[in-house]
Amino acid sequence: MMKVGTLKTFVWTIEENYTQIIEDLIYAIEKLPLKSQYGKDEIWKISKGAAQALLGDVYLTRGCMENNKEFFSLAEKQLEAVINSGEYHLEP
Repeated sequence: MMKVGTLKTFVWTIEENYTQIIEDLIYAIEKLPLKSQYGKDEIWKISKGAAQALLGDVYLTRGCMENNKEFFSLAEKQLEAVINSGEYHLEP
């Protein structure tokens, strides 16, 4: 813990930060509904697919940072799930 004036803050390592981000996104994926489960007036809400895409991006970032192919495989799994979900499509 680091103290700045009267403010106490925690200083985490890069590894600790990424571990927390990944844990939070995995939790979100487990709890969030699919995009299609929201009503038409709720399209702005975060969905399971959005969390999966973000987790895939985090895994790609980690893979590039560490040149670790395991993270690339994890990213592929998450991003393929989004692509194959049928929830999203590209606009022409």
